[in-house]
Amino acid sequence: MAGEKKSALNVVGSGVDETVVMLNNKKIQNIRTLAAIVFGVAVGILALTGLAGLAFYVVASIILSVYLYLRFSSVSSNLFKSSTALLLDGVSGNLFTFILFWTLAYGLIHIY
Repeated sequence: MAGEKKSALNVVGSGVDETVVMLNNKKIQNIRTLAAIVFGVAVGILALTGLAGLAFYVVASIILSVYLYLRFSSVSSNLFKSSTALLLDGVSGNLFTFILFWTLAYGLIHIY
């Protein structure tokens, strides 16, 4: 126990437990939502508009996806649905969260 590394994800013994997979997917979704909020505020503060702001989100989401894939790909078989789900799940769904915080931050800082 003293030599074990503490993980933020739920780990199951040797098989795949659907409850653990669902909990881990929820944690990854929460990470992506928080990242979309941070990305949106950053773009709003930087006063990026139009396609430049959208390009920022796309690039930042790709970087986050690659990081998550590299971080968890070695254990993805029994912790997640699939490794491609680890790369792609929640990227497009958080676009609206990004836009919401982008316009909020831009409006509060640069307009008012």
